[in-house]
Amino acid sequence: MERDFKTKVSRSNVRLMVDKEKKGWGFYASILFKMPMVEKDDIDTMATDGKSIFFNEEWSNTLTEEELDFVRCHEGMHRVLRHHLRIQDRDSNLWNIATDYAINSILKKSGMKMPKDGLYDAKYEGMSAESIYKAIMQNADTREVPMPCEWGQVKPNESMTEEQIKAEENIIRAEVTMAVQGAKDVGNLPSDIKSIIQEIERSQVDWSSVIRRVVGGDQPEDYTYRRPNRRALHCFDMYNPSTMKMSCGDVAVWVDTSGSVSTKEKQHALGELQAIAEDMQPNSITIFYGDADVQNIERYERGDVIDQLNSKGGGGTDPMPIFKYIDDNDLNVDSMVCITDMEFNNFPKHVDYPLLWVSTNLRAKKPPIGEITFINV
Repeated sequence: MERDFKTKVSRSNVRLMVDKEKKGWGFYASILFKMPMVEKDDIDTMATDGKSIFFNEEWSNTLTEEELDFVRCHEGMHRVLRHHLRIQDRDSNLWNIATDYAINSILKKSGMKMPKDGLYDAKYEGMSAESIYKAIMQNADTREVPMPCEWGQVKPNESMTEEQIKAEENIIRAEVTMAVQGAKDVGNLPSDIKSIIQEIERSQVDWSSVIRRVVGGDQPEDYTYRRPNRRALHCFDMYNPSTMKMSCGDVAVWVDTSGSVSTKEKQHALGELQAIAEDMQPNSITIFYGDADVQNIERYERGDVIDQLNSKGGGGTDPMPIFKYIDDNDLNVDSMVCITDMEFNNFPKHVDYPLLWVSTNLRAKKPPIGEITFINV
């Protein structure tokens, strides 16, 4: 890195840290201090792998001070939001477009000046990269899909193992926690910090481990004696174990919406639902919102984005109507997750599928059926 450009980067750091207008820019500075600037000849503009920021010095020198601040913070936000870890099997160009829209709306709200060729659309404000990606995909056969921006691309390391990804996620969470606290200490946070925190803290459950421990998703196939659909029983005098792929299949989720569940707990449930969809990759997710009765039901297919909770309730707590509904309607359930504060004493005596209770109450006792894990809300 040439001395002149190194000086520009140092000045950029100072501008962000001093944050004269108190817009929370110190948060971004804290993140950028953890990401080294690396000059690379094969980079035309600026990009990141989520760990370092790669740049072309000639191009970078064409930026004004405000634009340099914006582009560097843009790269830092790719790390904050873990875009290099969340791409999965999505199209890399469309993923870059979606993540650019998500990040640029946050930075513009923070009062930063975006370069003229940056991607921004007000209709995507407040949306996750996954939601924006889905919206873009719906227009993929039309001329409405924009071209990727020349700068700010995220280039994920496709060779990372699951263990490395989990370790990287934990490091990022720690960095963001420190950056948030630092920004609070000087009196301000970025205007969209709540959505940032929700993205980072969206799940406390290691759903990959849950799959292996409860659902059995690490096994290619197995046999099951699970009861067949009652409507088909007339075809059989008896039934033998059938081959069943031990993937997540069709997952049922009960979201406890009773009066004892706080707003914060309900908001955290959204994060767990998103993590179930992404990490477990079920064929479908059927969400039951309920207190002492079934209040609302939603079904999502694989690839659908769960953006919000459409919860109703507020009464007492009884999960039994959920299990009765599943049984009475012969719903195919390969596994079930119950997100609840466990403030009830009524449990099913038997179910024909793996059952996991995700308790927001750290003092909850082990239920008489299924397994239990805890989240600290």
